[in-house]
Amino acid sequence: MMIRNMWVLSLMVLVAVSFGCSESNSNAPQVNEVHPDSWISLHGAEARSEVDFASCRSCHGIELLGAGSAPSCFSSAIGTQNCHAGGPGAPHPIDGSFLDPANHGPQAKADLTVCQACHGEAGGAGSNPRFNIGISAAGGTGCEASGCHSTNYAHPENWAGPNNTFHYTAGNIETACTLCHGELLDGDGVGTSCLGCHSSATTFALDCTFCHGNPPEGTASTGVPHGDVADVSLHNVCVICHGMKESAAGGGFAPVTDYALFDKTTETLGEHWNGKINMNGETGYNEGNQGCDTAVCHINVSAFQLSDSGLEVQLGDYGTGDSSVAPHIVGEQWLLPDQHAAEAIGANSSCLDCHTAAGLNIQPLCSECHLAAINYQLGTCSSCHNNPPDSAGPVGDMSPNRAGAHGGHGALGTDACNSCHDGAGSGTLTHYDDDGLADVAFLSAFNGNRGTATYNGPILGTCSNISCHGGQTTPRWQTGTLDVATDCTSCHERGPAAGVPEDNSPYSGAFNHHGSLDCTTCHDPAKLAIDHFSGLDTPEFEGDPAATIVDAFGYDPNAATPTCTTGLAVCHPTDSRSWFDD
Repeated sequence: MMIRNMWVLSLMVLVAVSFGCSESNSNAPQVNEVHPDSWISLHGAEARSEVDFASCRSCHGIELLGAGSAPSCFSSAIGTQNCHAGGPGAPHPIDGSFLDPANHGPQAKADLTVCQACHGEAGGAGSNPRFNIGISAAGGTGCEASGCHSTNYAHPENWAGPNNTFHYTAGNIETACTLCHGELLDGDGVGTSCLGCHSSATTFALDCTFCHGNPPEGTASTGVPHGDVADVSLHNVCVICHGMKESAAGGGFAPVTDYALFDKTTETLGEHWNGKINMNGETGYNEGNQGCDTAVCHINVSAFQLSDSGLEVQLGDYGTGDSSVAPHIVGEQWLLPDQHAAEAIGANSSCLDCHTAAGLNIQPLCSECHLAAINYQLGTCSSCHNNPPDSAGPVGDMSPNRAGAHGGHGALGTDACNSCHDGAGSGTLTHYDDDGLADVAFLSAFNGNRGTATYNGPILGTCSNISCHGGQTTPRWQTGTLDVATDCTSCHERGPAAGVPEDNSPYSGAFNHHGSLDCTTCHDPAKLAIDHFSGLDTPEFEGDPAATIVDAFGYDPNAATPTCTTGLAVCHPTDSRSWFDD
């Protein structure tokens, strides 16, 4: 029975061969003839056109394991041609959808040798196989089809980036990438050497200078010339403008917190490889003139502008260029003498990396505060104003060197400035405001008896309740005049008793009988000048008023009854009278 069944089966195969190889398929060879030369690229579509590979079985065996000279369809290779060791079919959809790069790209990137098995020439590292086999729907030229991959390109031509098919996520590098880039990835093949961008084909550390200089000098391949801009130490190499720099160890990136790096696991391109030029928005990068509008250290002028890179600009938040990159604290505290002045005196050349005394457009300009030459001496005022301010050179008649009545107040002593500018000395931040107006506040020692010493503002320009002026309203600061030798009543108001109304009010003895006389009739201006302005911050008279009497009166303050001993025809010529004899 078994023999009979085998005979029937053989007969069926013979019939199938007779009809299958000569009639059922128009592209099939005639009896006893091999397939056409183009069969290797066409047979896939022909085989799939029939149910269960019916025509193939007529020659290649019922199980497609080969029969006679017809090879097995489970061969891994025939000659130099890779085949399908797993049998007919494909490891991916064959309805045309796999031609979409979004579908076949990730699998090809993961391991290109999978594609090579069916669509590429056989070969290993450095063999430069072409991927030009099969894919009848794309013309039968494999991956090298119109609108797909070019000759000897099994990946996008601009795969080095920047683009969304970035090669960083390629897999099976040792086997797949070496096919065309050489066993050592050094370009020993049709592919370029990986040792351009990468300083090592083992660690794949980056070589930044392959793409641009450090800093870029503006040659054809190294980007926008950076000139002296990159030499400024506070630019911290590339960070303040671009948000990242090369790591200290080299071959990697050292970004700021908000700079997005490439992420291989998620295929996130990051900011360095997205095809854009990343610029710092926090320094006010201006796309129109390639300068910075709000940089901490300088204004946007041509000296700090670059040329257009031609790339789309992507702004990032990389810091303002303040304390994150400056070698000192940034802010108003730096204005204090124990900060920038002490630093400048110790090493003034370092300041000139970012600031210059004359300006040169680096902000803040030293000349904004130092109106005259900087003397690099702590505790002096002459680079901003004379002492006291006098409207004279080198600063001239401008704030804060306007003279006003400063000259007449020198008698206030070593603490003269603080007497009227309490809390606004050079050791305070108030001293360095830029509103052009002086901060006037009096020490409490100068309060008059009738109220608190007060400045009446720049419009009136006067002061009230100042003990120095007997509590009376003062002349205008800028334009007023006061002759201290003759204008006695501008500051001294007659009173009935000591300290009433003010501590400098005359009241004693026969003063009321002499009130019609000018003060200088009895008091010698030359003698008054000796102690007139001493102790202005105390209620007492430091000088003795009796010691200022004109010599011609012969006044003897030490007599038991102080009196003028010389009779004067104009006063009381026939006798001498005691000052205290009312």
